[in-house]
Amino acid sequence: MTSEPRYSESGADPELDAEACERWDGLLKERLGKLAEAGELIVAQTAEGAEYAYRPDELIVVHRPHHRSARANQPRRFVDELPGKVARLLEALRASGLEVQLDDRRDDQAHLGLSLLRFARPLDLDAIAAAVPGDTQVGLNYVYRPTNHRFWGLPVPPQPTEPLEPPKGRDGKGVRIGVIDSGCWAGHEWWAGGGYDVGDRHGGPLAGSIDEELPFGAGGDDFPEAGHGTAVVGMVLQRAPLAAIRVARTALDHLIDDWDLPGLLDQLDVDIVNLSLGTATRDGQPPAGLDSALRRLAARRPPEAPVLVVAAAGNDQHSTPEYPAADKRVIGVGSMEADKSPSPWSNHGGWVDAAALGSGVRTTFLEGRPANVDADFAGYVRWSGTSFSAPTVTAALAALMSQGASPLQARFELVGKPGLPQVPTLGTLVD
Repeated sequence: MTSEPRYSESGADPELDAEACERWDGLLKERLGKLAEAGELIVAQTAEGAEYAYRPDELIVVHRPHHRSARANQPRRFVDELPGKVARLLEALRASGLEVQLDDRRDDQAHLGLSLLRFARPLDLDAIAAAVPGDTQVGLNYVYRPTNHRFWGLPVPPQPTEPLEPPKGRDGKGVRIGVIDSGCWAGHEWWAGGGYDVGDRHGGPLAGSIDEELPFGAGGDDFPEAGHGTAVVGMVLQRAPLAAIRVARTALDHLIDDWDLPGLLDQLDVDIVNLSLGTATRDGQPPAGLDSALRRLAARRPPEAPVLVVAAAGNDQHSTPEYPAADKRVIGVGSMEADKSPSPWSNHGGWVDAAALGSGVRTTFLEGRPANVDADFAGYVRWSGTSFSAPTVTAALAALMSQGASPLQARFELVGKPGLPQVPTLGTLVD
């Protein structure tokens, strides 16, 4: 096969060719294919052709308390009432001929007002819709995926780059940022010596925690998106070097599902959350677990000082809403080129709020030689994707907040104020 040079305006390595992209794409499809063959995933498309994946035999049930104080803390009485509510729902489903039970194999989320049902056969969505009471919110257990760049419709692998100088400055001081991603390598030279405040989900040391990524060849996970979280952390620090970053590693090789996301969000005591992951949905509506988690986040803080959530819009060249980015409670971020034009591969549309450079960016990474990339890495990477646009916006918000702005003021100043420069189809420019 003849290799073609990558388009120059992307800012990435011109030696990256179609063959490398196809090899990378094959690895991703192979992993999803194995999960689908094992019955762990169903991969489908919306009417517009946007891809999404979900657990074929799982259904999320959302139980909402009636009062704001209950939403904030889920009092014991509310949690105690759940078994009865779940039993009645199971009875209604079984009366319709569905074989279903409460799933006790996954982490318990009852304190978050969530239940997970497991069916004996792949979901019969029409039968479920007919059996579920009208006041009960249920949803597919969608699987979120990382949002690194696609080129010629193919995912683009990371490329080695020269070392970067550690960032300096005082922006971000006093602001806590949560990064839900593939983890973060504790041994990177930028923060291994304590120069930056990068810790696990609870603020403890990354080294040896469940939130740590390991270098290639050192017992770490050599899945295609390895190093993704470490790269996102580096993007935040380049603009907000004094922010306190709390990393929560996703399970399933960065394929976090809608059941696990609320639990991770609940564990982070932060001011801003960065989510460089996403999914389309069957009905174009927010996933049930995400919707519940965002409601709970809103209830944890006064309305004038909310937790801000920033998410990547995705890189599939379409305008179909991708969640979390498309949710109105979230700042959705697309990618622009160095000349401030929209990246041709960025998702776009009225649901995208902002655009930041995401093409050919340089940031922190793992060390070693991954099995899936024909290159050696020395802790730094050149990569593209809205995954790396989102943390630029996250860091810009943190910088404003460290200068005295409230969360709402920071959001308004950065992406909401009338007259701010715009990137066509993507929203407000964040430079």
